[in-house]
Parts: sequence; structure tokens; C-alpha cells
Amino acid sequence: MPTLSQENYLKALWHLAADGKVTLQRLASHLGVSPASALAMVRKLSANKLVTYRRTTGIRLTAKGRLTALQIVRRHRLWEVFLHDKLGYQWDEVHSIAEQLEHVAPADLTERLDAFLGYPRFDPHGDPIPQHDGTLPGRSDLVLSEQPPAMYRIVGLVQTHDALLRQLHSLNLTIGQVVELRHHRSFDDVFVLRVGQNTEHIGRAVAERIIVEPA
Repeated sequence: MPTLSQENYLKALWHLAADGKVTLQRLASHLGVSPASALAMVRKLSANKLVTYRRTTGIRLTAKGRLTALQIVRRHRLWEVFLHDKLGYQWDEVHSIAEQLEHVAPADLTERLDAFLGYPRFDPHGDPIPQHDGTLPGRSDLVLSEQPPAMYRIVGLVQTHDALLRQLHSLNLTIGQVVELRHHRSFDDVFVLRVGQNTEHIGRAVAERIIVEPA
């Protein structure tokens, strides 16, 4: 079994790979370690057939490494659902706790947790929960800031910084909420929304981080 530190590297590699080539410098910066430390760990992961590394192509997860990373992500997101839905934590509180719980690795615990929660497909932030075999549920990729006026359901977020989560929560812009995009004021780049009985105004920095689907 990978160590806690190795699991953190594998999960980081999986997240970073979604945005392109993963260089040693990029990995080190993401984890807040020196390039020398990152290289030492990459060599260990390579020896265990979890990654490959070449300067020209960067660091890549092998099939084994990707499945291991997805199992860590699966545990993390299931714990987030448990903390949010069963223990009442707010969606800006669950990530740091799940970061610790994701390393509790008995396979039967993960599967029992999944069954207890009713086999959720998405975490409290709308991120898809990897299934046991590593497959990911599909989700809309429509960003609110790029859509015409209409009714939409919020299904996810591009980023989940705590400050953003708290602001969205204060506006009742949470996962599953249906909103009406009334119009876009081009002169100050503000998006006017109808949320329940309220009219809310959000800037582009917020609107471009909200993932929606037609309601």
C-alpha cells in the first residue's frame, strides 16, 4: 500500500494532469515542497510502477497509479458527503477534514460508507465521485458566465476556495439550486440572477466558476 505521503503525490498528479503536462516544478509548487524532494518521491513512485517520468513528457500516472489516485479521490469525496449530509458541516468546512480521513483505507470501509450514503454520484461541491472501478459520473461543463439568459441548475464549481464557497452560500447559490440568469450588464461586467424571491448580482470572477445545466 502507498504511504500517506505517496497518496498525496498520486492525488496531486491526478488533479494536475487535468490541466496539462505535469512538470517536476509544477508538482513541487503545488505541494509546497522543493523540486529535489518531489524528484525523490517521483523516483519511488516510478519504482513501484505508479508513475513514469521523462523531462520531455513530464510525470504521468500509469494505469495502476491512476486507479490508486482515483481510489483516494473516491474516499475523499465520500467523506465530504458524510461530513456535509450526516454531520452538518458546511461545504467550506469539509475539505480539510476529508484530507485526513481519505487515508483511512480499508476497502470494506469505503464500500460500506458508499452504501450508507446511498451511493452518491457527486460530493457537496458537485465534483463527481469515482466509482469502485475508477469510472467517473458525467457532469455538465457549461459555465454560467458563458450562457444566455435562461433558467439553470447549479451542478458544480470550477474552484472550491473557502472564500468563494462562503460567498456563494450567503447568496443561496449552492449545488442543486435553480436560478434564473436575467441578463449580463456589460458596462460593469455583472450578472443579474433571480434566486428564489431575491435578485442577486455577481461579478464575472464568481459567474465563471459556477457550472450549470439547463433547468
